[in-house]
Amino acid sequence: MLETTQDSISRIGSVVTAFPMNRRDNAAEGFGSRHPVVDSRTELMMHPGSYWSEIGRFSTLAGFVSMVLGFGCRASQPVIFSASQPSPTIVHRQKTAELSAIAKPTPERVTETTSHAPPIQQVSFATSHGGLAELIAMAISRNPEVEAARKELEMASAKIPQVASLADPMVDFVTWPIFPNVEQQVGGRMIADVGISQEVPWAGKRESRVGQASGEVSRLQSKLIAIELQVANEVKQAFADLWLATRKLEIAKDDHRFLEGLSELAETRYATGNGGQQDILRVKSELGLNQAEQSRMIADQKMAKAELARVLSNSAENSSTTPFDPSALESIGLPEWLPEPPLPKWDDVSAQALAANPELHARWAEVQRDQWRVKESRLNYYPDLTYSAGWGAMTTNRAMSPVADGIDNLTAGVSFNLPVRRAARDAALQESESQVEKGISEWQQQRDKITRDLQQIYSILESLESQLEQYRNTILPSLEQALEISTTAYEANQVTMSELIELRRELLKLRSQERELQAQRQKRRADLSWLMAEMDWQ
Repeated sequence: MLETTQDSISRIGSVVTAFPMNRRDNAAEGFGSRHPVVDSRTELMMHPGSYWSEIGRFSTLAGFVSMVLGFGCRASQPVIFSASQPSPTIVHRQKTAELSAIAKPTPERVTETTSHAPPIQQVSFATSHGGLAELIAMAISRNPEVEAARKELEMASAKIPQVASLADPMVDFVTWPIFPNVEQQVGGRMIADVGISQEVPWAGKRESRVGQASGEVSRLQSKLIAIELQVANEVKQAFADLWLATRKLEIAKDDHRFLEGLSELAETRYATGNGGQQDILRVKSELGLNQAEQSRMIADQKMAKAELARVLSNSAENSSTTPFDPSALESIGLPEWLPEPPLPKWDDVSAQALAANPELHARWAEVQRDQWRVKESRLNYYPDLTYSAGWGAMTTNRAMSPVADGIDNLTAGVSFNLPVRRAARDAALQESESQVEKGISEWQQQRDKITRDLQQIYSILESLESQLEQYRNTILPSLEQALEISTTAYEANQVTMSELIELRRELLKLRSQERELQAQRQKRRADLSWLMAEMDWQ
């Protein structure tokens, strides 16, 4: 764009050097004798085409130069990140190696930034559990905060071609249509004067502005990813709560079937005279407590569904989307067991989180943006240039100078501002450098916070996995075997009903705790995936 404008000005300069410059001084001797005054109507009758031929000549050149400069200053189209169609995907940045390669950023580092935003990749949830993947895609496509972040990103990307473009060229046109109110020069009478100028910032200023705009686009990209990951994490948390409430209800139903069988056994023993009526009444009491517990668990399940529906219907007030129907959750597929992939090594977890976390990327993008601002502040000590070219149409017709030759005037020039107000520029430079240092400190704080959160979540996950292993391999199998033996012993009148009921309660409690541990494990894995910027359900 800039090269095109400079080439146009160079062509004008070559035309200027090819023609002699006319005399524009008003020497006294040039006006010693005046031409006879001729009536303007008589002149137009004598030279009907002279005046308009000069105007036509001027208009042709002016139109050509304006067209060249106009096309030379066109900017490229902005980068648009369309989100008009809902998509079962969320964006994920590819530039994860950039942060991991940074040892210690310094205010002097000015990272190269292109004029367009870096590409973003659409990552599918194809590897996720089907029901959960659909819920995450639905929540992201309907969430108003995600939509607002996308529009904000589009706005920022549209600013790049604005700051990359030169200012519009200026065209000055002056004519003298009424005689004798006409400028007279030694070379003749002026018909029209046209000038064209183009302001060009000092080399590097536009690049630094594009760098700032691109840095802002990069920051908003990371912000969009962070919001989408947050929405996905909320869906995962609500999904785990719904799974837990459903599995607890199933445990209560299994216990109800066990109590019904135990009630039949107590009645049989009472009928044969081997047991007392108090055993029957004790089992009926336990059945009543089980019914009450099931009612409470059904209420918990409804609350979990309501919370999941809330996450999915955040945009219910948005007229562009259809409100979510909570009854659709009735057909949602809940797995019998939540997936349990092995916990990755700590070094891999830490490396991926510090390289891919979008909040950390957003902080570093702010540093990059502010580093370009420092560069522009330093370039503001240099002037901006304005190149100009002019053409004055001359004629000897009715010229007052006796030596008028009617040769057109051609001019070329350059003007620039004097950056003498150094106090303001010094303050601007100090402000931008302080902003970079502040951004680096915030980046390091965010990095330390992510590391602390990772360590805490990772420790909790290790503890949960150890507890689950104990429950599944030792505690639950032992109690289940003990309950089976005690039931057989009750038939043989070797244990009492109270002992059997107590053992059954203990097993019921431990089964519920095992499901709670599994749900907690999945929720902490969701938090870990959020910090690691993982896009699928682990």
